[in-house]
Amino acid sequence: MKKQGMAGALALALALSLCACGPREAAPAPAAPDAAVSGETQTPEAPAEKDSYGVGEQAELNGVEATLTQVEESQGNQFMEPEAGKVYLLCHFDIANNTQEDLSISSLLCFDAYVDDYAASLSIGAESATDQAGLDGTVAPGKRMAGVIGYEVAQDWKELEIVFTPDAWSDDSLTFTAQRAE
Repeated sequence: MKKQGMAGALALALALSLCACGPREAAPAPAAPDAAVSGETQTPEAPAEKDSYGVGEQAELNGVEATLTQVEESQGNQFMEPEAGKVYLLCHFDIANNTQEDLSISSLLCFDAYVDDYAASLSIGAESATDQAGLDGTVAPGKRMAGVIGYEVAQDWKELEIVFTPDAWSDDSLTFTAQRAE
């Protein structure tokens, strides 16, 4: 009897945790009051969403604001240097949590990068070449996080694309791009 009760409680806990991880959907907007009277269908115009944001442009997704504030090249420091023919790219972000829940940020889970259309991996060497904090931690509601993620790339790179997914369980994301200064 105890085993059945434990199995039932475990199944219930598992079901509830899976429901909590599901996508959050916004309630549909109520119809305009004049639409029912006049017989016309009115659709509120949503602001046009951009495909990507540049350095310094603030983007918003589900109550999370993110800005790629700076992209800088680095040759490393006395402890860490990039391989020959490569540079470190240090990408500075500012993230604001305007939701009612804690926001967990993980540089590994929330960020994907592409340099000249090729996938790029985070570089521990690049991140250790700066005294700035990384982008890993929890942001309380109404609070902010600033930090750096770093990549080791060819020194003649042309375009960087970073896809930021604030909710690792969702497909919703923001894309930031930067071009190399010539």
